[in-house]
This record gives sequence, structure tokens and C-alpha cells, in this order.
Amino acid sequence: DNADGTQTASYVPSREGPYNIAVRYGDDEVPHSPFKVKVLPTHDASKVKASGPGLNTTGVPASLPVEFTIDAKDAGEGLLAVQITDPEGKPKKATIRDNQDGTYTVSYVPDMTGRYTI
Repeated sequence: DNADGTQTASYVPSREGPYNIAVRYGDDEVPHSPFKVKVLPTHDASKVKASGPGLNTTGVPASLPVEFTIDAKDAGEGLLAVQITDPEGKPKKATIRDNQDGTYTVSYVPDMTGRYTI
């Protein structure tokens, strides 16, 4: 109760998608109810940026650890996953360190020569 003849209601949707919100006064729906609301995703992967020496397209040294940084500060809430495969298509272990500022440091060891996919 806002003490001025109005009420304020809030809700937290559990997932993205279309919702119908019915508003009632007493037992009757108010005009234009139900209201159609589209809940958008809480993240935007297009705002994630990756950079650093571990992504150098001209090459990185074999058998030495390399790193790159992922900046997800402006992307919203979401889970980060990194997949790296070696030149034979086998998965490589990547270590992801959360820098607690919206960025992550990823490290891996390219143990053979050839093109890796990240």
C-alpha cells in the first residue's frame, strides 16, 4: 500500500519468455488485464570479449602455459564455459580463474604443434 490509493506489486520471473500477468481488484480483473510481458535473458554473449597472448593467431610456443583474458563485465549474469581442442580434435584442459571483477583468466598448455580451436 502506497498510502495514496495505489498499490505496488513486484515479481521475479524464473526464466525468460512470454508471461501473462493478471491484475485484479477484488475479484475482478482490471481493464486491459492480463498484461503481456516478455522477459529477456539476463545475459548477452555478444558483449563478451576475449584477448591476450593465448589467442595469438600467428602462434604460441608449444609446451609452455599460455593465457588469455575474457571480459564479461557488460554481458550480464551467465555461466562461462571454455572449450579447447588440439589439432587432433581432442579436448584440452583449460583452467579458468575468476578475477572477481567481471573478467576471467584462462590458461592452457598447447603440448603439440598445430592449430587449436578455442
